[in-house]
Amino acid sequence: MTRDRILASIHDKGLDVPVRDVMDRTFVSVDPDMPLDEVYKTLLASRKTAVAVVDKGEVKGMVCLDGISRYLMFKTALIAKHSGK
Repeated sequence: MTRDRILASIHDKGLDVPVRDVMDRTFVSVDPDMPLDEVYKTLLASRKTAVAVVDKGEVKGMVCLDGISRYLMFKTALIAKHSGK
């Protein structure tokens, strides 16, 4: 569910709108072994904010742009700390 879809649904149908009426039924999936930078590129190319991580037909989790951004922020901070900057 995107923020825009949620807000539009609330505007059109009120707060009691069922999730099934708001959720995005088209999603992108990635393999759990896919490098994070490729997942990021996949998200950008698909114009999605999250992807399902699927292993042998079973959903194992989700990765979102927000999570990738936080990971990169922490990684950058740790590298800077260890390099003395």
